[in-house]
Amino acid sequence: MYSRESYVSHRISHHDYYVQFVGPEEMDKVEDVIGRERILSSTDYHFNDIPDDEWDCLGIAPTYEERAPLAGDSPSNRGRRCTFKAAARLIRMTHAPILPWAVDAYLPGGQRTRATCRGTVDGLYQHHVVERTPLHDQEPAPERLTFLATASV
Repeated sequence: MYSRESYVSHRISHHDYYVQFVGPEEMDKVEDVIGRERILSSTDYHFNDIPDDEWDCLGIAPTYEERAPLAGDSPSNRGRRCTFKAAARLIRMTHAPILPWAVDAYLPGGQRTRATCRGTVDGLYQHHVVERTPLHDQEPAPERLTFLATASV
């Protein structure tokens, strides 16, 4: 579990900190009240185009209430809102369309390679699963990598 100290000292991202407090109850509340279509159509990575009072009306976030003290945090309205938005981001990452594309990449040491990416659009971010294919016989065998990268959408 990530600690509050790790979050405030910028060793982990806002999303990584709050997603650890997302459980089935939070996912269900967000999908039932805010709605999947609204989440997928949001144009803001932080869902700031959905008013705060709509997030606040979701009420108690049981997993957050239980786990926050274990991370050295005190449950708050703002923390609940961030947890619900992390749940919405998971919903968007799960249900957004999958887009394939090819990229040229460089391995450590500057060796050029080609990668085929498939990822889901999540606001300004895309989650990529990369299948690297050798350009010639001397390259190592293909491999799979997963990473989060910024992208212009």
